[in-house]
This record gives sequence, structure tokens and C-alpha cells, in this order.
Amino acid sequence: MRKKAWWLCLLPVLLMLWQAAPVAAASLPSRPTSNFYDGLNLLDTDTQALIQAKNRTYQATSEKPQIAVAVVKSSDGAIGDYAPDLFEKWGVGQKGDDNGVLIVYADNDGAQNVRIEVGYGLEGELTDALSGRILAQNKTLLKASDKAKVNRGLRNVFNAVATVIDKKYKFPADDNTVSDATMQQYQEETSGSSGGILRVVVGIFFVLVIAAIFLGGGGGRGGRGGRRGGSDWWLWWLLSSLLSSGRRSGPYNRGGGPWNGGGFGGGGFGGGSSGGGGADI
Repeated sequence: MRKKAWWLCLLPVLLMLWQAAPVAAASLPSRPTSNFYDGLNLLDTDTQALIQAKNRTYQATSEKPQIAVAVVKSSDGAIGDYAPDLFEKWGVGQKGDDNGVLIVYADNDGAQNVRIEVGYGLEGELTDALSGRILAQNKTLLKASDKAKVNRGLRNVFNAVATVIDKKYKFPADDNTVSDATMQQYQEETSGSSGGILRVVVGIFFVLVIAAIFLGGGGGRGGRGGRRGGSDWWLWWLLSSLLSSGRRSGPYNRGGGPWNGGGFGGGGFGGGSSGGGGADI
């Protein structure tokens, strides 16, 4: 009984470790009126013009995909946790189609982290592996001390993402379309890009260990016949939460809350959602 009580106390701690703390609302910039936000005055006129021109073209189509760019001073922790929350607050892409992509650049005290956050509707084409390869191929530029090189890296990433979207919807190529040879380099097989698989494996391991402790060996209860006692209902709820939480819960989670992006207008924002797919460096 003591052993069970000890694990009951530990289980909430494991759940909190599995689910990262939500990003504070104050650290998420408000949805911009354009398709980019630049909190560091980093983006040059060429990069801004590219972002705006491509998204104007997208808005003239029936599908209306979107590629938004955010430049922030800090992601307040892992950029892989920050980007989905910002994606949801802005509502990148169209609601229902979830065909938006958010490229986030966070200075993070000189670490210069970059993430490609992908909407649900584009995860089949812009996979985690492909996103990771695009970033890896441009890592030297993205982490340069020269702003001009960083901008070139961001434009390369933007154009690669746009090329994937254009191919999906069979949009015509333009002057910024990435060549087939370069796309082939991006599409080469690469090892895991964002640690998502490891997170899932660790989570499943914890679930199996906890399930073995609490759900196994219940035969010594006589007439109860292995029935779950009334005091264990919340244990089952916690196990279910571990299994169902794709990343974490909180006021900015993927499934709802005040920043779930319902019906934003302006700048092409239409209330799209992200499932945490993508990659970062």
C-alpha cells in the first residue's frame, strides 16, 4: 500500500515533466496586420517584399495557404514549444484546411534558433524530416552574425516552404521557386529533426511502467475480481491524459482555449491550426 501511495504522489510530477509549461500570454506578440512580425528590426526590404508578395498571390487563390514569419527576441524556452502557441494565437492558414506555415526566428541570447511550424493540412507534404533538412542546409546562414546572411537564409527557407506548397496545390512556378536539384537535396533522408519521436517513446515508456505497477497483479483482491476501485478513477484520467496529449496542455493548447485561432482576418490569417509538426535548429 505504501508503494502504491508513493507512486500516486509521483505520477502528477511525471505528468508535469511530460507537459511543458505553457508560454505566458505576454510573450506572444499580437497578430500582425501583415504576414510577418519583426521584433528585432532584422528583416530587410527584400525579405519583407518576398513574404508579402507570395502571400498576396496565395490570397488570390481559392485555397488561400499562408506562410507567416515571426522574428522575436526570445522564445522563453524551447522554440519547439513557443512556435505552436504563436501559430495558434495568430491562426496561420485557413480554418478547416489548416494550410499555414509559421517560420519563427528567435535570437535567444545569440543562439539564433529557427523553427518551421507546420499546419495540420500540410504535414503530409512538409514533413518533420523535410523541414529539418531545409533548416540544416541553411544553418550556416541562419546562425550568421551578418544580418544580410541571416536574411538570405530566411528567404531560402521561405522559398523552400513555398515550393512545397506550390507543388501540393499545383500552383505555377515563379522567380523564387526552388530548383528541382535543390529540392532533391532537401528531400534526402535525414535522421530525426525535432525530437518528436523521442518524446513519444519516453511518454509511452512512462505509461507502460505506471500501468504495470497499478494495473498488474490485482488478483489478490478476492471478490473484487480485478475491478478498479472508486479511488483510482483519477489515475485512469491521468494515464489517458498522458496518452492523448500530443505535446502539452494549458491555455494555449492545440485543441482550444483563448488562442485557438477561430476566424482571424487580415494579412491572410484565417484561423488555421498546428499539430506541433515541423522542425527547428
